[in-house]
Amino acid sequence: MITVDIYQNNSGRAYGFKATHHGDPIVCAAVSALSLNLVNSIEALTTLKFTCEHREQGGYLFFEIPSLKLESENENNKDALLLFKSFCLGISSIKESYPKDIKIITKQLGGTSC
Repeated sequence: MITVDIYQNNSGRAYGFKATHHGDPIVCAAVSALSLNLVNSIEALTTLKFTCEHREQGGYLFFEIPSLKLESENENNKDALLLFKSFCLGISSIKESYPKDIKIITKQLGGTSC
């Protein structure tokens, strides 16, 4: 089963995610495509600094934009937040279609919520 942790700031806005494990090849491909598209879009369409780590063994991708942990509003942040909303929508759609193959966990700063 693939697990996707979505990291949110105190306002409930996503600022990062971690995808781990492998699973059904279709689900794996879909999660990989959405994840890599988010990373590539943030890099190409914004000037925000981010952290990205990946390992093919074990299916691991971690991505975070530290500046989005804050509540500040600027044009780059708005673009990144919209891209994250699109990513979360896509991941949720995969979960609806393949509920036994993917688990989504939402983690907020200072605690965890599901």
